[in-house]
Amino acid sequence: MNLSSNSTMMSLIPIFNTIHNRPIYFPGLQTPIKINPNFWFGAFQNYEGTAGRNATPHELTLKLVRLDYPTVEKEDIKIICLNIRNSIYKNKGLNSKNISISDDQVLQLADFMIKLNKKRDDGNLSAAEAWSIGNFENIINRMAEQQKCKEQLTYKYITYENCELNINVIFYVLSYIDFESIDESFDQVIKLIEDCFQISEPQVNEIGATYYSNPEISYDSRSDFYSIKKNKSVIKFQNSKISNNVNFMNKISSLLNTLFNCLLCADTEPILLIGPSVYRTYLVQLLINNVKIITLNEESSIDALLGSTGFFTKEEVKSFYLSLICDICIGSQKLSLLQDLKNENLDIGNIQNQFKTFFLLAIQNAEEEWYLKIWQIGLIRN
Repeated sequence: MNLSSNSTMMSLIPIFNTIHNRPIYFPGLQTPIKINPNFWFGAFQNYEGTAGRNATPHELTLKLVRLDYPTVEKEDIKIICLNIRNSIYKNKGLNSKNISISDDQVLQLADFMIKLNKKRDDGNLSAAEAWSIGNFENIINRMAEQQKCKEQLTYKYITYENCELNINVIFYVLSYIDFESIDESFDQVIKLIEDCFQISEPQVNEIGATYYSNPEISYDSRSDFYSIKKNKSVIKFQNSKISNNVNFMNKISSLLNTLFNCLLCADTEPILLIGPSVYRTYLVQLLINNVKIITLNEESSIDALLGSTGFFTKEEVKSFYLSLICDICIGSQKLSLLQDLKNENLDIGNIQNQFKTFFLLAIQNAEEEWYLKIWQIGLIRN
């Protein structure tokens, strides 16, 4: 919870003020929001003082029961990871008898997560991202979706060849590392994979060859599939936008490497492309049909992009709408009317009359402008 800003955490407080059946008011809604009596709230956070964490507002901590969660044991983590694998495969409708990632591989992946975080804490692999259960789920989702594509149980026209667990892990881990630090971190990551997944030296070499190989893209007119290949790993997909650009794309390894990495991602993984302004928009247009491009700048705000939500008392709702009405049609009296509202002597009838007069004039002006335009084009001669 304390990764969020102070204002975001403070916005939770009205939820806990409903203990005496106090409703919450939202501008735009005619009826107040009433919290269900069975509503339960649970929040999770790291200790205050951990890097990047904010202090929890005192007003909020007073309303929460604090419980310290013990450090999770290694065996507990592995049991949790097995349950996550089973749940993800079940939710995706995959046969539990034909799971592409075995129990042993799940335990090895859990061991990899624990040892990766230990290396980071020791300062030996500081460039890598710390793993949580969410990162583990991303890898499992990748494997499950790739199996669905293989068994043709999905709407996606894409297949994967020789994209086993180790390939997904190496691309996933290194995608979080700055480009300048990849070569320095690669040997440590590949050694960790070798140790945790107990693979042979030839297999280790194959993983390295796949990651560093120059990608190639080709087109098969018989199947109408494009194939992007790195060493022995191949991803085949359909895409009408590539068309005659195969030769052009084969000249740009960086574009194909990024495309390969994106196609490995599961649908549950939002993608952030970081780097110079070259081909990023083009790449997104290849990945998503009819994508809408939104250009942000230094003036862009979260409210403008996503909208915003606020908690208001009944009095604040009235003030909000009165201010809005004044901005539209009676701006010169805004301050005095808001003061009248605060003093509970606002003349509602006077506001209604001014509001009605404003719109009648607006309609009349619009009609006059409409007649003028018609006259100008010669449809009315008198």
